[in-house]
Amino acid sequence: RTFFHDLLNTCGGVQRLAELLDNEAPPPELEVEWKHEMTRLSGVAMDQIQSQRQLLAAERGELGLQVERVQVRDLLEAQVGLFRHHAIAAGKRLVLDSVHQCELHTDPALLGRVVGNLIKNAVEATVSGGTVSVSAEYGAGELTIAVHNDGVIPEPTQLQIFQRSFSTKGGEGRGVGTYSVKLLTERYLKGDVEFVSNDRIGTLFVIVVPDLAAEARRAA
Repeated sequence: RTFFHDLLNTCGGVQRLAELLDNEAPPPELEVEWKHEMTRLSGVAMDQIQSQRQLLAAERGELGLQVERVQVRDLLEAQVGLFRHHAIAAGKRLVLDSVHQCELHTDPALLGRVVGNLIKNAVEATVSGGTVSVSAEYGAGELTIAVHNDGVIPEPTQLQIFQRSFSTKGGEGRGVGTYSVKLLTERYLKGDVEFVSNDRIGTLFVIVVPDLAAEARRAA
């Protein structure tokens, strides 16, 4: 339901823009803007389809890892940059805090998906004028990534945050984001995910993932 709901919304946006371009003769600057938005929405639709395929494969245990040497700061900058200009971030600050350049052997697509979901959730939970911060540190063969916002998750919600179809946004079948974070982090990236949310610190999600090349050497 989540997948079809989100994909239909995205494709509806593409269709409306296509109809405008087909039926009107907009000024050149508006035409460029509409075409740019169509390109962006088409990319969003492709990402939604890929995300759904990835989630279903992960649940069936069919998702293969593509382990590569990843530049951590570059990966985080790409995810922060992706959401910094997203419509949901309007009026909000998204910053990349202390992140030293380091390398990690992992699956960059899966790690990017996990981080992206955490950032998206944090931005959606942040009020206008608020800040979402992303930080990371590497040590002892493990990478720790933290995503923070000032909002507080109600305690009843915290108890269900990783369930498959639970969402803080309301509506049945909307809880895929945090569920997929836990699934991909623990089953495939061989890491852990935790969070804390209270009036003192706000909400902080933390994932810890190992260097998979180092893990493989230890297993051998």
